[in-house]
Amino acid sequence: KEIRYRRDKKGFSVPEENFLRKELREDILSIKNYSLLDEMGIINKNDFIRYYSDFLSGKGQYTEFTDITRVYIAEKWARNNFL
Repeated sequence: KEIRYRRDKKGFSVPEENFLRKELREDILSIKNYSLLDEMGIINKNDFIRYYSDFLSGKGQYTEFTDITRVYIAEKWARNNFL
């Protein structure tokens, strides 16, 4: 509770778009080869990869990246906990 009221607290931003476009690109694209979420019927991996490819190429208006990030994190979590 004390931290909440500190005036010297500073927020920070995460370069999520950069991570999605560069550092995580190959790992995210590997979902087209295998997706546990696809096998479980939670996502369609082909639709997700198409959506991600559109993001990479600049098609459409992508101001929020949480949808891509959430699927990626869920895929990693599922593989870690169910394989």
